[in-house]
Amino acid sequence: YTIGLPKKAMSVIYDVCGDKNKHKYPFQDVEKAQAYLTQLAESTNSTNTVLTTHARAIYTEFQHDTIIFDEDPLETIVDIKKFEITDLIKLVYQTYTLTSSYNDLIHTLENAEAGVIHPTNVGMLDAEALIEKLSLFQINSNLVGFFSSTFFYKDPYDNNTIHYVTKREFPENKKIIILSATLPIDLYKAIYGDKVEVVDIRNVNQCGEIIQFTKRSCSRTELKRYHESISEEVGDLPVITFMHYRKYFKNAVTNMYFGNCEGYDTLNGKDLAVVGTPHRNNVAYYLTAAIIGETLKPEDMEMSLQKVEYNGFRFKFNCYSHSTLRKIQLSLIESDLIQAVGRARSLRTNAKVVLYSNFPLKISSKFVY
Repeated sequence: YTIGLPKKAMSVIYDVCGDKNKHKYPFQDVEKAQAYLTQLAESTNSTNTVLTTHARAIYTEFQHDTIIFDEDPLETIVDIKKFEITDLIKLVYQTYTLTSSYNDLIHTLENAEAGVIHPTNVGMLDAEALIEKLSLFQINSNLVGFFSSTFFYKDPYDNNTIHYVTKREFPENKKIIILSATLPIDLYKAIYGDKVEVVDIRNVNQCGEIIQFTKRSCSRTELKRYHESISEEVGDLPVITFMHYRKYFKNAVTNMYFGNCEGYDTLNGKDLAVVGTPHRNNVAYYLTAAIIGETLKPEDMEMSLQKVEYNGFRFKFNCYSHSTLRKIQLSLIESDLIQAVGRARSLRTNAKVVLYSNFPLKISSKFVY
């Protein structure tokens, strides 16, 4: 699974409970494998309600004519991954027979301009032959996905790293319903056009209170300078912040951080502090823009502190001048912030959330400048 070979992983499960090989494995493993495959077959053949993951809902042909996503499946639809060129070189030269056919690809990747979006073009390469070899060697990069990707971006800070994006499709002839308070609507409209119908009921009264402090940006860079003072202000409140900044707070939530907040309900009704403005890796913005048809120039990828208008607010923010890139950036930051704030469930409880970020949220009930 890690290197992008789900079919190979499934073949292992089939192998464990196959008639020819099942005596090679412990009885408990054979039993578990058989139970898993039986349940999988039942779910794909059933017309009753089936609960599954975002990825399987997209990849598996279920019998249903309606699929409901609880939370935003954007990261499954716009699938961004990376691999290292040296892993490809190592794999190719270890297999010998693939060397000549892959030399051109390796040369292209090594000489590709860094910091620029490139269309993926693997020509007539036998990717299946490479996949066959992958399971035999210790390769940790997700090489397989690259061969079905649309665009790639060579990391300017590490020329050995290639980021790439693959646009996944929703199953055809199905009604897709997405339930999310943080959906980047403009982005979905850019991808799916007139197919998108929006039922927006986000602007509702909170039972609790969200107090937002906007004086400081609370980006990763800035928090390094003043995390001590904010830590004193929030005191013993549970804190959601960046994964690597949890150590700076007395009561940081251990299993939640920006990028990993969806679905948790353990803070329901509890007072909470959210500290940070979660800018994502810039590569995510670039490759998402490429998927919706934007051609970016190097100057488009530069951020600066500027006045912006967004969601009825006018404020200064470090962002892109390119309008589409800026919309992608702001919508994803907004989504991550709302997910973090929403863990307290202040919409339907009396919980109080203090938010430290210079990105204003419409759901905030009070701003402290």
